[in-house]
Amino acid sequence: EVRSLARERGELARALAEAQAEQQRLRRQSAAGATSAQTMMKRLEAERDETVTELRRAAAERERLRATAEAAEAERSRLELRSTELEAALRAMAAERAELASREAAQRLHCAEVGERLQLLERRLGRQAEDTEDGERRSRQLEAEAAERLRRLEAELRESQEAAERLEAELEAEQAELSA
Repeated sequence: EVRSLARERGELARALAEAQAEQQRLRRQSAAGATSAQTMMKRLEAERDETVTELRRAAAERERLRATAEAAEAERSRLELRSTELEAALRAMAAERAELASREAAQRLHCAEVGERLQLLERRLGRQAEDTEDGERRSRQLEAEAAERLRRLEAELRESQEAAERLEAELEAEQAELSA
């Protein structure tokens, strides 16, 4: 559209030049008739004024189009930058989500190991309770040790389960943010 306005401006400039040349020619021929020359001059001056007005309008339109094109280019650049930023944020969230899932899996594995150790200790405790040949003192001592270990393992299990629940809640929150 700017090119067509530039072409139109060129045509208007040529028309102005032609009108001015015609005006000069008519001034030279004004001896033939002053009234018709004045009428012709007025007509030519009106055409010239109209051409100048049209030329100014075309220049203003060209400036408006240039400003619009610059604004559109700036907006496109801004949107491209925002798109790049959002893609980077999405990749970071996906990496964080994967890390949280990995940590949750590790906590679940740890909980399973603690559970197995707990079961092992419970089996040992059962065997030790059955084996009372060493005497009452030895039996009470082993039960006390097993109870202490059991208490610690249960505390570890509770802590691990709480950590796994926190990680699962964080993962769900991240998933909710990603889907929002």
